[in-house]
Amino acid sequence: MTDDFLKNLMDLFNNPMFKHTFNDYLTHVQQQGIEAAQKYWFSQLKEQSPFAKVPTLFDNMADFYSGMGFVSKKKYDDVVKENERLKKENAFLSDTIQKLNIRVMAEGGLKMQEAWKDTLDKQMDMSKEIAKNFFEIFKHHDNK
Repeated sequence: MTDDFLKNLMDLFNNPMFKHTFNDYLTHVQQQGIEAAQKYWFSQLKEQSPFAKVPTLFDNMADFYSGMGFVSKKKYDDVVKENERLKKENAFLSDTIQKLNIRVMAEGGLKMQEAWKDTLDKQMDMSKEIAKNFFEIFKHHDNK
C-alpha cells in the first residue's frame, strides 16, 4: 500500500455518501453474501459519482472477506439450520438402530431359549430311554 492509496482511501471514508453506501455494502455482505453486496454496490455507482472508480477496492475487500473465512449471516443461518436438521436425523437414526438392536437381541434370546429348551427336552427323553433300558436289563436279569 502506498501513501497515495491510503490518502485516497481516507478521503473516501470522509465522504458521507461513500460512508453510507459502504455501510450498506457491508450490511449486504453480512446478510446476503458478497455476490449480493457487489450487485448492490454496482447498482449504486453512477458515472458522475465521485467514487465510481472504486469497484476494485470492493473486489479486494470481498477477496479479503472470503480469504478470512467469513461467511454471510444468511449462509451461517443456513448452516446452523442444516446442522439442527442433521442432529435430529442422527438422533432418529440412533434411536431406530437401538430399537432394532433390542429387537434382534430379544428375538435371538427367544430363539436361544427355545433351542436350549429343545436340547433339554431331548436330553430328558434320552435319559428316560436310558433309564428304561437300564431297568429292562435288570428285569430280564432278575427273571432268569
